[in-house]
Amino acid sequence: MLPQPLLAIALAMVGLVVGLLVVAKALRLAVAIFDILRNPEVAGSSKAARVALAALVHSGLWSVVTAGAFAYFIHSKAWAVWIFAGFGAAIAFLGGVSIYFAHKSVAKSGKRAA
Repeated sequence: MLPQPLLAIALAMVGLVVGLLVVAKALRLAVAIFDILRNPEVAGSSKAARVALAALVHSGLWSVVTAGAFAYFIHSKAWAVWIFAGFGAAIAFLGGVSIYFAHKSVAKSGKRAA
């Protein structure tokens, strides 16, 4: 058994890695849906069907569902707070990186990034 501080750090790192994987997949799903919606060749009900199909077959949705189920089953454990802290750090990190690159894109092109 690991000493208490090392166990907390190890659990936070597990949460960070899982969070990075899940958030990256969820962002990729959002980009895929945005690309479908932005495509001018697809119109009407075909666009809605393609978005629904992309959401169902994309691994991003199922990664979020799996992470949610995992969180539901461990939320009452005493050590779960460290996994959630690592997951939250992953969200904050990837959110910060996304905001940075969006602002950089706006400054470079002179118009809003989509």
